Formats: sequence, C-alpha cells, structure tokens
Amino acid sequence: MSGQLKGLRRFVAARVGRPWTASRSRRIVVASGKGGVGASTVTFLLGIAASRAGYNTLLMDTDELSGSLHRMAGLEATHSLDAVANGAVPLAEAVLPIAPQLSLISGGSAVRDNPGSMPHVDHRAFVARCEPLYAEYDCVIVDAGATIARVLAATSRPTQQVLLVAGHDPIALAASFAMAKVVDGQSRGIPLRAVFNRVGPQPAAHAFSRLAAATQRFLSRPIGLAGCIPDCAGVTSAESPAAFAQCAAMDAVEPMMRSILMSLQVEAALMPAAANA
Repeated sequence: MSGQLKGLRRFVAARVGRPWTASRSRRIVVASGKGGVGASTVTFLLGIAASRAGYNTLLMDTDELSGSLHRMAGLEATHSLDAVANGAVPLAEAVLPIAPQLSLISGGSAVRDNPGSMPHVDHRAFVARCEPLYAEYDCVIVDAGATIARVLAATSRPTQQVLLVAGHDPIALAASFAMAKVVDGQSRGIPLRAVFNRVGPQPAAHAFSRLAAATQRFLSRPIGLAGCIPDCAGVTSAESPAAFAQCAAMDAVEPMMRSILMSLQVEAALMPAAANA
C-alpha cells in the first residue's frame, strides 16, 4: 500500500466536515488519489474542450513545485504561487493567455530570487486570492493533483464539482476512494464524479462499479461517472494547445466536458449558492 494512501486514511480519521456549499461560478476541482494518473493532463484537455465549446475558461495550477500546465501550453511560468497568494503579483499579471477563451494561472518552479529554494505557499490563501477572477470566466478548472493540502485548499472555497481522476488498478481505486472520503469529509455532499484516464470503456465501467459500491457502502453517498479517456499517443507527444486539440483523446473529452457542464447546472440548483462565491 502506498504512503499516499496511508496518509489519506490517517488524515480522514481526524476530520469533521461541513455541508457542501455550491459556487455561483462554474468552478471544478480536478484531483486524484495518487500521482501519475494524469490529473494535469485531464485538466488541460477539459480546459481546451470547454473553450472550444464557447466557454471563457480559466485553468489554475496549484502545484508550486512541478506544475505542468504551462509546459503543456508552451509557456514559461513567470510568477511563483506564493507571490500571487501574498499579493506581490497583481492578479491580472498572473493570468497567462493560452488560446482564444482559454487562460492559465501557472504553477511550477517560476522565476525566483533564489532558484535553489521554494518558498512556502499557503494554498488556501492562493485559492482565496484568485476568487475575484471567477466572475470574469464562464468556467474555472483547478488542478489540485494528489496532495492532500492542495486538494483541501482547492475545495475549501465554494466549489460546484470535484472530478477524481483515477486508474483501474486496485491501488489507484483505493486511493481514489480515500481521496473521495477526504473531500467529502471536508465538504459533506459535494458532487463527485470519476474520470478514468488511459482506460478503455469496459475496464472503466468495471472499475467505476467497484468505486461506486465503496462510496455508497462506506460513505453513504453516490459518485457519478464522468467518463473515460482511452490511452492516446497524441497526448503524450503534444507540445502545444493546438496539438492537444487535434489528438484522438479529444473525441472522448469533448462530450465528457459537455456532460460535466450540464451537470453543473443541475447541481447548482440543488442548493443556494454561496453569497461570496
């Protein structure tokens, strides 16, 4: 069993959550239970799909150490996350244009005075600092990855939905369940949907049935299936937004994103939106 999975379980045991509060903005958090399943790639593909569907979309990379969204976009990270969080960098300067109707607040090892050290980032402060931007976009997609602190920070503010990127092997499924428990423990009832990356339809359906059974039995709550993205060599070799947009994986991602956006409208109507979101 991985150290990440053990850490997730220890963390959950001490958490007492609050009821879910929906956001007024279409704000989606992409997370995973373990690294290596492609949460950042899925975030980038969904962002491209949303922008191509006509939604002015903002991507947020919360990984201050090895964020990769700017590299997928063919851009340089110009500001560190702590500079954005503490107000040293104006929000308008932190936003990087990627393509028509698609922008990014990058993570990664941005330019710093001392390249040998990484300043501590208050992820909750970073997420809160970016909130004024949400009203300018039709859709905000946050790449929170597999780190507990980043996922909890991303979901500490009003959120419409969490997408759990998963694999179909037993460890990946167990880690996805553990992360679902972490997120639900902080924000009870928050809508969760699973995305199976680099997995075909039949293995994804089988894996999802196991994940859904576990969340219903042990968390007494449902989890939805957003869909699956088959393995695609074009995604691995893509080095620009245009190359990502042309890869075969988009055939699965675009209808998935349309379904997600429709589900956000339904879920937002289930309860009043937060006044400050």
